[in-house]
This record gives sequence, C-alpha cells and structure tokens, in this order.
Amino acid sequence: MRKRVSKAIRLGPMQRATLAPDGQKRTSNGLHMTAPKKDLLINYDEGAGVIVFHPVATASMTALRENSFDGLRADLEFLRSLSSDEAERVVGRMVLAVLDLSAAKKVGIRDYETEAEVAHGEYVMDLAQKVESGDADAQLHYSMELFNTSMTRSSRETLAQAEALLQASAAQGHEGAMRRLQDDWPSLKQVAERRIARQLRDS
Repeated sequence: MRKRVSKAIRLGPMQRATLAPDGQKRTSNGLHMTAPKKDLLINYDEGAGVIVFHPVATASMTALRENSFDGLRADLEFLRSLSSDEAERVVGRMVLAVLDLSAAKKVGIRDYETEAEVAHGEYVMDLAQKVESGDADAQLHYSMELFNTSMTRSSRETLAQAEALLQASAAQGHEGAMRRLQDDWPSLKQVAERRIARQLRDS
C-alpha cells in the first residue's frame, strides 16, 4: 500500500552529486546518471489549489518558448545584489503575480492585477520621459504602447504617433525598431486601421 505524502511541499530525498570526468553526474552512492539541462515548467492547478513545479528537459521546451512571448526575466546580477531572503522574495512574488494574472481563479494572496496596472502606468510614464530626450529604445517601446492604445481607443491619431515614434527609433539605428518597421509594421498597421474603422463605424 502506498504511503500518503503531505499535501504541503513535497520534496524527494536529495543526493549529493559531483561531475565525473565523462560529463555525467556521480551521486553519493557511486552511481552515474546523465544530466541533461532542464528548464522549470510551473503549473497552477486551479482545481486542486496547488502550484506544481516540473523540471523538464530544455530540448523539449523549444516549441513552447518559440510560441510564447519573450518571457519574464529576472536578472541574476540584480538578484545577487540583494540579500538571499530578498532575492527569493522577488522571484517568488514574480512567479505568483504571473500565475495570478494568467489564471481564471486568482491565487488570492494579494491584488496582483491592480498592482500590475499601477506598475504599468509608471512604466509608460517613464518611457514618455525618456522619449522626450530622444532615447531610441524608449521610442520603440512607447510606440508599442501607443499602438495598443490606438486600438483600444479607436484613435487614428494615436496610431500615427506610434508609427512616427517607430520610424524615429529606426532612424537612430535601433535594430529592433528597424526589424519591426520592415517586417511587422505594415501588417500591424493594416490590422489596426481595419479595427479602428470598424469600431468607429459601429459606435
């Protein structure tokens, strides 16, 4: 009969491992095991009310990464500048916030949605200030914000501002802006123009 494990955090027994000359890991009991690089897949099981962490072979995650957004990044240099406790708090809060914002059933620890809206507002204000000084990276990202705003507010004027900022960033040699302007902008602009026209017609 299987022993039931605690419902809290379930961790298996850990073995001390060293890297052998052949590139494999040698455990404390002398056994060898291959050690492929792994990523961490985090699943929020809303029905069971648990967060499950799955170490998954990096190679098998390629398609998932390619089909997702650029990813939420935690800079290790920044984390190392913090105390151990604070670094762990930062990463833990980041994980909970992302899970909460993407979930149908909120995790219920804090109001991450409101906090995200406030943080996003501050981010946009910071971009606007940098745009005033001609920062090419800020011009690109503020252009993206204006593009989204143009569709939510059905504003052709805001769409034109987004295009002008994107062109200004590209003119300064920003590689991301040049790629977006050449590869993505023509189709994005068409989509936005059609949506804005439909919204104005239906309003």
